[in-house]
Amino acid sequence: MKRLCKSKNGHEVFVDEQNTNIGLHILENPNLLELAKEAIIQSEVVGEKVALEMDLGRVIGTTSMVEIGVDDEIVWAKRKDREKYSKFVKNRELVPTSKVVAILFQKEYGYLLWSGWCGELLPQESDGAGGTRTSRAFDETHAMVFDEAIIQMDTITEVDPAK
Repeated sequence: MKRLCKSKNGHEVFVDEQNTNIGLHILENPNLLELAKEAIIQSEVVGEKVALEMDLGRVIGTTSMVEIGVDDEIVWAKRKDREKYSKFVKNRELVPTSKVVAILFQKEYGYLLWSGWCGELLPQESDGAGGTRTSRAFDETHAMVFDEAIIQMDTITEVDPAK
């Protein structure tokens, strides 16, 4: 674990690429830590779990989350180092974005950058068990752009494993 930066309101923020999701997202966007740092130092960080989304005012990378339609080629697969299946679209391209997301958890030593990505926060809804999940309506109309670099290739299926 190493110190990343201080938030606008003075909280120390740390990163642990080996034991959090941030390392997985760095595979997609190698400059993600610098982008997250840029957003964090401009943000007030308050609470146990913080979800920041910031428009940095310039194209900073690409997002893999895209809206899908009836003509798109959809598959499901597990991302590397993940156990859950994700939905992918094979006939779409990455989309340029000016936004970065940083997910932080409060710890006894400050905040830990748990995850982050180029793009937008995903809409959330209640999971019915006291937690949250990605909005079902959003899930139905969106998928990640297929990328062999982030997928466990032996898990690809054309049938939704959740159904």
